Amino acid sequence: MPISNRAFLFSLADWQAASSQDGSSIEGEQYLYDRVNNDFDVQSQYGRWDPGTQ
Repeated sequence: MPISNRAFLFSLADWQAASSQDGSSIEGEQYLYDRVNNDFDVQSQYGRWDPGTQ
């Protein structure tokens, strides 16, 4: 029986609150939704794309 992804979805704001990540801790970073871990990852490191962050 497949599990609906909707049961596990939460917003970036929820993740930031739960992980203590906010706009001032990682200034202006882009976040990508990580479907595998059902969280958000920082898109880049040192100003370049880093596929390892997914």
